[in-house]
Amino acid sequence: MTAITFTTPIRNNADTIVHNIHSIADQSIPNQNILIDGVSTDGTLEIIQRQQSPGSVIMSEPDNGMYDAINKGLKHAKGEIVGILNADDYYPTDKVLAQVQETFADPDIDTSPTPIPVKLKLHAAKPLKYKASLRSLQYQRNYVTKHAS
Repeated sequence: MTAITFTTPIRNNADTIVHNIHSIADQSIPNQNILIDGVSTDGTLEIIQRQQSPGSVIMSEPDNGMYDAINKGLKHAKGEIVGILNADDYYPTDKVLAQVQETFADPDIDTSPTPIPVKLKLHAAKPLKYKASLRSLQYQRNYVTKHAS
């Protein structure tokens, strides 16, 4: 079976991170969870240390935002497929990664915006400063093979 690595950027997500960690740990295929905490001040680090599963990697250090944290995590990835799941999102069933694995069974596929179910924590809407910003908003739900990243 192909292992999947997740990198999860975290900062002050004490209220949602347990659900995130369990949704990855409970998947029906092997996976690695890399949790990158940007020096949370709300007890998040202590929660992820208590909840960590075997094979998970926990890092806590200052970073330059979410994408910097993701890149730090990718350096530790051991899976053949890598994905990103934000700290306040989670998978609703234990079969989600099996669906991702099935997509990458084709050796000609290196990247896929797999339409998998992800539950999102809804936040109060904030107005955007510039209308042009709408063009750059994208939803993170892409997976890539490690050699393509």
